[in-house]
Amino acid sequence: MVILGSVVAYIVGTHMPAAAILAPFFATYFSGGLLVPYTALLFLSIMLGYLLSPLHLCLVLTTQYFGVGYSETVKRMFLPLLAMFIAMIVQLAFFL
Repeated sequence: MVILGSVVAYIVGTHMPAAAILAPFFATYFSGGLLVPYTALLFLSIMLGYLLSPLHLCLVLTTQYFGVGYSETVKRMFLPLLAMFIAMIVQLAFFL
């Protein structure tokens, strides 16, 4: 779920279409009380892929305005994105 959510958001470059594509697909696998934590996991993984996407317009504008490369920007985003990923796993552990 995490990998597919991140990959689709990375390819699409925005989070709403990625959620519209994947949410109905994964909603059939989880029922009842498990739907909420796994939906949150899906949306956070979509955000991780979206923030790293070279099609993300804020990222494009930032790299062009400040004159830095995409790889340098991703290096600086590594720790905040890692913190998001760890928070996502901790949140899922509390709900299960």
